[in-house]
Amino acid sequence: MKTYTNDFSWSKSRDDQFKACRRMYYFHYYGSWGGWAPDCDTRTRSLYIMKNLASIPMWVGKVVHEEAAQVLRSTGQKSPISQEPARHHLLQKLRSQWEDSKRKKFLYNPKDFPGLQAHYYDEPLDEDAFSQACAHAEACLRGLYLSRPYQRLTGTEPAKLLSIENLDFFLIGNLKVWVQLDLAWLDTHREVEIVDWKTGKERRSDETRIQLGIYALRAQQRWKRPVDEMYFWECNLFTGEEVPHRINVDSLIVTQSYIQESARQMLAMLVDPEKNAAREEDFPRSEEGRTCSGCAFKGACQ
Repeated sequence: MKTYTNDFSWSKSRDDQFKACRRMYYFHYYGSWGGWAPDCDTRTRSLYIMKNLASIPMWVGKVVHEEAAQVLRSTGQKSPISQEPARHHLLQKLRSQWEDSKRKKFLYNPKDFPGLQAHYYDEPLDEDAFSQACAHAEACLRGLYLSRPYQRLTGTEPAKLLSIENLDFFLIGNLKVWVQLDLAWLDTHREVEIVDWKTGKERRSDETRIQLGIYALRAQQRWKRPVDEMYFWECNLFTGEEVPHRINVDSLIVTQSYIQESARQMLAMLVDPEKNAAREEDFPRSEEGRTCSGCAFKGACQ
């Protein structure tokens, strides 16, 4: 059996958790480690289950991303997936996962059976919660087929796909930085275009700039392209808003500095940075009640 080691690395999602709540961060990256093993202790297993829980908006966004990836991969085939079969598959997947979560199958296999926080904590839901989730997902799927990236990939001169939801990493010195590009292609002018899908209702421009900077750093290393040969698109599948961005060299310097400072702060809280070892008591809980109410680990803090 393969042996896994909990090595330190950085990602934007890790940074988000670190900023939101230090205790949540500890539970996600340290307290839950090894919770997949049959012989792990009860608390570690519970934290591992909680780690894999999702809010309803997060779950809908993940399923939409997965469906979008399938649709976009098919654009290079003889028979691309049309909207109605994609809609049927999307709704079928949502219903299946919703029912599995209600039955709490995630308690036995969190990786194969997605779980919702509301079901885990037996929280009351509106009667139409599931239908609202499906309606939001359907709207996002319609937005995909109307989007500029989809039109670009299915046009008379289709672009060359470079990446669709591929999890990868790049290095800043010895620091491993994980990133998953939603979509990237090489256009007919030999320029790289990178898309960041959104499925919610709100934009966070400051967070988007950092995210796109991370994409640019990865693209530079992976495809050996200068940043002035890259175009970036923030595409909200729900609202239909498509915002173009350009990243310059100064932005890359800012992004790299941001990553390094974030990693420095994370490592400073470890009892042994060399071994990536942490103690729960060194990671205080957030004082923000709003953060706690929506946290998957709230059961472990009570």
